[in-house]
Amino acid sequence: MVVAVKTSLEGLAFFISEEAIVLSAYRDSGGVLTIGCGHTAMAGPPRPVPGLRIDYQAALALLVSDISRYEADVARAVKIPLSQHQFDALVSFHYNTGAIGTGTVDDLLNAERFVKAMDKLEEYRRDDGKIVPGLVARRSRERALFERGAYGSDPAKLYQQYPGVAALIPRATLLADLRKAATLPQDGVAAPQPSKPRRADPGPSTEEYRMNSNLFHNIANVLIAVLAMLTAGLLATGCTQALTGVLECSQSWIDPVYTGVAIAALSGLKMIVNIARDGFGGLVKPQPPVEK
Repeated sequence: MVVAVKTSLEGLAFFISEEAIVLSAYRDSGGVLTIGCGHTAMAGPPRPVPGLRIDYQAALALLVSDISRYEADVARAVKIPLSQHQFDALVSFHYNTGAIGTGTVDDLLNAERFVKAMDKLEEYRRDDGKIVPGLVARRSRERALFERGAYGSDPAKLYQQYPGVAALIPRATLLADLRKAATLPQDGVAAPQPSKPRRADPGPSTEEYRMNSNLFHNIANVLIAVLAMLTAGLLATGCTQALTGVLECSQSWIDPVYTGVAIAALSGLKMIVNIARDGFGGLVKPQPPVEK
């Protein structure tokens, strides 16, 4: 039986300090439209669409609403009593990773192997297979919160748009604002309207379930590299230069022109994907980092 079943105000403040608040819709590192404190369409209304803006209080109330499902997951998966700071740490971890209930950290906790459970928690530090320093630091802070109740005092970052310049919210101010947000009716968070007119029904297929283009780019990059090496090999072993300066590749098992065309086609397709996702600005706009 879990003792704590609701995230404390201190836990919410800790969580916001890890995530940051963004008041206009943006795409996260996976290309998913996001707003507020990590809110996406999968969490429910409001559905983030380009141009959507919310205010600061609505962002806090939205977080209070969104986090309830993660609280329920922790309460259901962890069968031993948890103190408030332990519960808060696990909710923060679960919101970021979705790993509670998968039989990893929670199984070790239920066996009361707390050190091993925190060791396992700290293994969740990769994005796209690579270790991310921001995730390493976050896991360390979540472990400190679980083991010692170390909520910290870091200010929260507030972005009008992301990427952009962040304003810093002191922890005491954030706690006072969260206290107000926790008393707001939860059906009031869908009221914010987009700053630009939106279609009557954008449809879930275009906004909620947008393809993660990072996977496509990774595959395309590998294919381009393989084709480039193949082209170099064909030119080196199967082609000769005539006295006129023209390359003769009749001895090559495949004409290097074809592999060159394939490389050009893949490169063009990558450009088309970027334009379809972000407009022509997608050709030069950097991808947002995993951690804000």
